[in-house]
Amino acid sequence: MIESSIFEICEEEQGSDPWLAARHGLVTASKAHRFANGSGGLSGGAEAIAVELVMESYCQMLNRFGEHSGLPCDCDWNEFGGSRDTDRGNEDEPHAIKAFEEEEKLDVARVGLCRHRNNGLLGFSPDGLIEKGGEWWAGVEVKCPRKPNHAKTLLHSEMPDKHAAQVHFSMAVSGIPRWYFVSYFFDRPPFIQLIEADEQTDLMVQSIEKFASYLSRVRKAIVGKF
Repeated sequence: MIESSIFEICEEEQGSDPWLAARHGLVTASKAHRFANGSGGLSGGAEAIAVELVMESYCQMLNRFGEHSGLPCDCDWNEFGGSRDTDRGNEDEPHAIKAFEEEEKLDVARVGLCRHRNNGLLGFSPDGLIEKGGEWWAGVEVKCPRKPNHAKTLLHSEMPDKHAAQVHFSMAVSGIPRWYFVSYFFDRPPFIQLIEADEQTDLMVQSIEKFASYLSRVRKAIVGKF
C-alpha cells in the first residue's frame, strides 16, 4: 500500500464493527456539513456535533472499562444505523465504482478509515483512492441516490451542494487536491464530476481548525463534570 506523509490508512473494512469503533469521537468527512458554515467559520450545529463526539469517546471508554467503574455502559453511537436508502447504497456502490473505472479508465483502491498523521482526531473514509506515479492522486466519493435526486444531478450537471462539505473536508485532511464525485442509479451511466481543491477547500481548513479548538474546550468542560 502507498505510504502518505499526511494520512495513514487503517485496516478495518468500511461498515464493519471495528471500523465503526475506530470512528468514535473522530471528526470525519461525513460530519463536516454539521459544523462548517462554508465561510471558514462554524455553523449553528457545531455545539451539537461537538457534544456528540465527546460523548462518543466517553461512551466508548465506558464500554471498555465500565464494568470496573460502576457506571452504565450501554451507549450505542452509530450514525450508520441502516435504512432502505443506505442498504441500497451499500449494494450499488461496488457497481458504481466499476462503472466509474470503466468510464474513466482508472483503477480505484478500496480502503478503510484514513486518519491524519499529526491530528488523530481527523479522519475520512473515502469510497476509493486513485494512485498515479506512486502516490495517491485523487479520491472518489460515490452517492447512490433515489431516482429523482439522481435526475436532479443530471439536470444541473454538478455535484449537489449538500455533498460539498464532505468532499472538501476529505481533500483538506488528505492533502489530495482532487476528488471525483460519482452519482449512480441502478445500471444507468454514472454522473461523474472532478472536483479540484480551491478556495472552498481553504475555507474548510479554517473551519476544521476552529472546530478542533472548540471541540477541545467542549471536551474539557464536559469530561471534567460528567
